[in-house]
Amino acid sequence: MPSPSDTTPGLTRRTVLHSAATVPFAASVVGVARAEPSGGPRIATLNLGLGVSLTPVLFAEDATQRRRVVGDLYESVHASDVPRRMAVLADELAATGAGVVALQEAASVAADGTDSVDFLDELTQALDDTDADYRVAAVSETTSVSLPGLVDGDETTVTLRDRDAILVREGVESTEIPNVTLDARLAVPLGEGGETVEISRGVAAARVSVSGGPTFAVGSTHLERASSEIRTAQATELAAWADKRDGRVVVAGDVNATPDDEAYDTLAASLEPVTGDVGPTCCRSSDLTSGDLSRTVDHVFVRGFDGTDPTRFVTGDDLRIETPEGERWPSDHAGVVVNLDAVPLETASPSATPTPTVTTQSSPEPTTSSTPTENPTSPPTDGTSTSADAAGFGILASLVALVVAAVRARKHD
Repeated sequence: MPSPSDTTPGLTRRTVLHSAATVPFAASVVGVARAEPSGGPRIATLNLGLGVSLTPVLFAEDATQRRRVVGDLYESVHASDVPRRMAVLADELAATGAGVVALQEAASVAADGTDSVDFLDELTQALDDTDADYRVAAVSETTSVSLPGLVDGDETTVTLRDRDAILVREGVESTEIPNVTLDARLAVPLGEGGETVEISRGVAAARVSVSGGPTFAVGSTHLERASSEIRTAQATELAAWADKRDGRVVVAGDVNATPDDEAYDTLAASLEPVTGDVGPTCCRSSDLTSGDLSRTVDHVFVRGFDGTDPTRFVTGDDLRIETPEGERWPSDHAGVVVNLDAVPLETASPSATPTPTVTTQSSPEPTTSSTPTENPTSPPTDGTSTSADAAGFGILASLVALVVAAVRARKHD
């Protein structure tokens, strides 16, 4: 894997990265970070962004074209310059001073016989380079798909894995909580015959204590965007998971829901939202070259804490990096950081709790939908993006395209 300074001739890592001295937000956050809030931690959440559109895989006409498209996908991930993107995000995360970081789309893209691209590894290495000592406290792999591809003229297998993760700063005590796979999942129809493919979501979780403060459970999650019904069912499960935790709880992530969405309201009925008015966090274009933030879908929900000073990061135009294909954002999302002050648990109970429609059981029957509300059936003809490559749709919706392609390949090869 090339180093950040090797990927673009004439540029070094520090010539393209911001610094706290030159970026107003970074400076302001660093200033806040000098005084840890009394009684509680600072929490950040960030969707790392895959950086490519996977829609062409869905619309490949035959197995030969599909192999080329899958190979192009792998090469496009490399072209998005993941090491330098993660270096920018590492600087932004370090500037927040967050003790705990919830990550989504911490992906890995690998091809047999050649280099893999691991977003989580690149980010943690870049954090080490900033002298911000973070370690991985929990990882949840939600979906893994492998497809035949053509890379540099050679046939290979390309594997895409999606993960949520939690990072904790040096001095933060942590114990991983067993990963959770949510029962409610998107079922994508494969055409005639009634076959479907299910796309899962989950929770990476740990129990942590920051600077000797109170211990609490924290979960990082990424809910479905393609179906409001599935998203709400997942939010209900997530609220039930939080209700089963003893003591204080934090749930953070890309919930693909704004404060007027039923899934958001479901979580807000069980946990206290502390970032609802932080400003738009989603979404730039899937290839990271353009687009504006217009919706607030990245949130932090808490029990046993009051949230103060919610702030966005990964927002400045100067964060864009040069790649051989032009400038790119480091992610299609902005991140959110918030200070949490501990409050007595007896005063922290929500005023209402949602009526569960989905529960987590030892042998659950999955809740699925065979008609996702946003699922492309034909390739775009006007140059605009479809829902599968639309900003904010998420890596798992893109995985739908990959899984559908895999099934079609088995049928036609």
